[in-house]
Amino acid sequence: MPKVAVVGSGVAGLTCASELVKRGFDVSVFEQGRGVGGRMSTRRVTLEDKTELQFDHGVSYFTCSSPHFQDILAEWVEAGVVAPWEGRIGIMDIKGQKDRDGAVMIVDKEAPVGRKRYVGHPKMSSIGSHIISSSGVKVHAGTRVTGAQLSMDDKSAHGGGATWSLTTRSSNKPTQPHVVEGPFSAVVVADRQFASNSNVFMYGEVAPIETILDVKSMANVLQTVGNVSVFVLIVAFEHPVDIPHDGMLVENHNVVSSFYRDSSKPGRPAASGDQWVMHAGVNASKEYINMVSTSCAVGSEEYEKYLIGVADKMYDAFQEVLLEILPGTPLPPLLYKQAHRWKSAFPSQAVAPVDGCLIDDSKHLVACGDFCFEPSERPFGFVEAATLSGRAAAIKVAEICTRAQALEPKL
Repeated sequence: MPKVAVVGSGVAGLTCASELVKRGFDVSVFEQGRGVGGRMSTRRVTLEDKTELQFDHGVSYFTCSSPHFQDILAEWVEAGVVAPWEGRIGIMDIKGQKDRDGAVMIVDKEAPVGRKRYVGHPKMSSIGSHIISSSGVKVHAGTRVTGAQLSMDDKSAHGGGATWSLTTRSSNKPTQPHVVEGPFSAVVVADRQFASNSNVFMYGEVAPIETILDVKSMANVLQTVGNVSVFVLIVAFEHPVDIPHDGMLVENHNVVSSFYRDSSKPGRPAASGDQWVMHAGVNASKEYINMVSTSCAVGSEEYEKYLIGVADKMYDAFQEVLLEILPGTPLPPLLYKQAHRWKSAFPSQAVAPVDGCLIDDSKHLVACGDFCFEPSERPFGFVEAATLSGRAAAIKVAEICTRAQALEPKL
């Protein structure tokens, strides 16, 4: 049974791993974070009075345009981990017309013809958990890949003879010794941190893929994928905000890009206040990023103070926009607010629009993610793009390993 390592447990990595397990592969997924799903994750918060809050602080909803993704989506819906969201979405222009009461006028944004808006049920992270439980994929959460070793033999020119091992360590206990995992017949890169130069600055280590000179070409492609870093603000009010819309795209505001009422989504807790996720625009996010030193370590006291400052600024902007909709109306009491930064939220281009994944046949190395396929609708088509890329990567890995096994000497 061929062993395959998948680095990253976003929807692309989990889809790839699941498809490979179905084909009889022994798959290990390595995830540096505490949970799976990447931006399809859910932030859970327990207040002092034991009130439970949850926020889809990555993907707010997603759409489907491909029959291939429709097949996968139908299975998720049947399993009860995805449901259509009938929330009313609007578009408002801060500089646009106002009604007689001074409120900014809002135009409803209809979903594209023939497409619904979907969310995870009862939370966005349910999708990743379902993929794991239904396939039996092994996930090593809280495990960061710090190095990679590639061994080649004389069959490599014919598509066989590549063997990998990975060096890992605990994300939460960096003083623990490294562990060598493997050997693996192939490696799937579903996390661009595997090739990111930011590893040097974040951890004092070279990106794992940089340690292997023979795969420089793929490393270069992964490192040149443009992306947008964004901040989101999660907010809970004691009572519902009295606006008829459950989501809003905001035009011509210097901070707010969009916001969504998570508590209106199917399956969400009914008695835990009114929960919203606000997305900052690109320029505002850049400004917030520049507020902190690049040497400030994530999780440090300095970094936490920095996030509090960002949350205050974002909440002021959110209030400003809401009061443009509800002039003169006080907002409900605030229960909770917190800022979160997505470092590489949205890729700016597709690097493998034909194959759906990056491929180095001879090295048994494949990369997949939402940066491979161009989404049908930005940003709500990235889930579809990532899922189809993971599926394409699994098919390619199966082909590579099958060809390599055919070259093994017959006993």
